[in-house]
Amino acid sequence: MGNLATERVLPYLEARGHEVGVALDRLAELAGQAQLLRTKYA
Repeated sequence: MGNLATERVLPYLEARGHEVGVALDRLAELAGQAQLLRTKYA
């Protein structure tokens, strides 16, 4: 599970030569961590 919009946008930007600063294979892990933080601090 991840942020589908982000999973679409970052590869789009990378394809156009932008440095997005996130390894695309780590998006799911980062999205999971973000969800845990939102749940913890909500």
